[in-house]
Amino acid sequence: MTKLAFGFSRDAGDSSRPDTLASENVFLFRANPSGPIDVGWFAAIAVGLESAGTHAIEFGPIVTVANGPFAFTFNPFFEKTFARNREEGIAFTYGWRAAYALHDKFAVGVEVYGEVENIGHAPPVSDQVHRVGPVLYFGTIHGSVHGAQQAGGLAHGDPTRGIHSVASHVDEHHEWHGSQKHGGMHWHAELGLLLGLTTATPDAALKLNIGVDF
Repeated sequence: MTKLAFGFSRDAGDSSRPDTLASENVFLFRANPSGPIDVGWFAAIAVGLESAGTHAIEFGPIVTVANGPFAFTFNPFFEKTFARNREEGIAFTYGWRAAYALHDKFAVGVEVYGEVENIGHAPPVSDQVHRVGPVLYFGTIHGSVHGAQQAGGLAHGDPTRGIHSVASHVDEHHEWHGSQKHGGMHWHAELGLLLGLTTATPDAALKLNIGVDF
């Protein structure tokens, strides 16, 4: 799967303007299609469109384990900025989700996001961004892929980006795109409250993702 995304920003009193162009790609490896584990690879490049922005590449594996109503997804990603306004070192970002389907169109789960700005010279844990919290899933549980949301690079530890998933099992609770099986338009939504675990993380962040497949 490939996606081209634009990021926009707006200062108070100004109109919205594009500040980031990103290409995101997910490659699925299915050595054992009938097994409980799916493994994929995520690769993205973001280009800052403003003079204060920078460019970045982000990459890493995507692992999904599904068993009945339970599904676990883990995204350990690495990011490197380059060209103008680049930052030293390689950043490590992660996100994981554990979800349990209570109904074919409703599930509950926990999501965790975090960021280490430079793994070669990692700051103290208190200065890192880490957050965790409960999430409700309405409709099919999806692996939403969202474009860069910060000027000058891909968003770090950002719960609004969602978890990148490669789950593609026959079990409809964990289909990546339910519309591929059932046809028509299908809405899905994610609502959660992510709580900061360190002093550098905001106390709380609301997560709300709404989408439709057709």
